[in-house]
Amino acid sequence: TNVTPPAIPSVQTAFETLCARRTNVAEAAKRGNRANEGVCKGGACSSLVKYPVLGTHHYAEFNVPKIPANVGGATYFLYYNIDWQPPGPSGSDARMNQFVPQLMLGEPLDGSSGPPNYLPKWHNHSTWCFGAQYFFEVFNNTSNRTEAHAVTGKTYPCKPGEVLYTQYTLSRNWTWTLEMGVKDDNSRVSQVVVEKPFMGLLPKEQTKSWNESVYASAIANTCWEIYDLHESDQYPENEMVYKISIKTDYPGSFDWQKWTTGQPTCPGHPNMSITAHESPHLQQVTW
Repeated sequence: TNVTPPAIPSVQTAFETLCARRTNVAEAAKRGNRANEGVCKGGACSSLVKYPVLGTHHYAEFNVPKIPANVGGATYFLYYNIDWQPPGPSGSDARMNQFVPQLMLGEPLDGSSGPPNYLPKWHNHSTWCFGAQYFFEVFNNTSNRTEAHAVTGKTYPCKPGEVLYTQYTLSRNWTWTLEMGVKDDNSRVSQVVVEKPFMGLLPKEQTKSWNESVYASAIANTCWEIYDLHESDQYPENEMVYKISIKTDYPGSFDWQKWTTGQPTCPGHPNMSITAHESPHLQQVTW
């Protein structure tokens, strides 16, 4: 029986939600809420597309573009991610739940304090770098506020023209592995292993395993999440192409959904386009 997922938010809602949530909570204290200041939007995202997690395999490749002529104060997060909306069980303290290996430049969130608190860390990068990342937010009843956490793999440098890949793997014992690396270079592979939702920071009475029904479907999309970009020379100087492959072990168990894309609005922005091709076992998306 074909199962049609619930309606997905608009492209613009997808972009504004991701940027606002990451900036307002995770980066506000460090950098200020600057993602949507001004009259133009520097970045853009594809639409949000929902897939069952069991038997679905996500893989993406994209080329590293040339560094913008003028990075200025901009910060760049370029990625193919999956996340959960809602982020956790109803009534829980879950607020955001995102697997987001990413290409980065500027002053990105790229590090973590590690266990037990997994506090985010930021560093300056004048050249492209990448790393696997699990970004999540939970409500802290003691402090009475939503707090950001991050689990990060090793950050590696990369060069324009190299091809990066991202893949997500769910094991039989319900453990996720997030991986990002340089294609054909085994010396630069960044991984994050996630055995429990929110790394076990939520009480077991709220959530304790990825096999819970609330995590049965995940949302995929791709983004240029860019902060403080307002001028044309802050964009990468050459074309960037994402090639995404989503495979299913259970063809016919759900319908492939349509992908669409938003557009940046700052002067000199690149034009975003998206196409998709489907077979019973495979959906291929080019962005």
